[in-house]
Amino acid sequence: MRVRHIIIFVVSLFVVLAGFDAALTTFAHPALKAALQSAPPVAPLLFGGD
Repeated sequence: MRVRHIIIFVVSLFVVLAGFDAALTTFAHPALKAALQSAPPVAPLLFGGD
């Protein structure tokens, strides 16, 4: 039961953080939004993609 609560907590935390990130990018200043869109993707850096 304890492991189940930890999993639920972690999933809830990810959902809240994803919502917060989406809200920040939605309501960001246009110059900041352009900078976020021009940033290189992080996944190839982390996982070694081409």
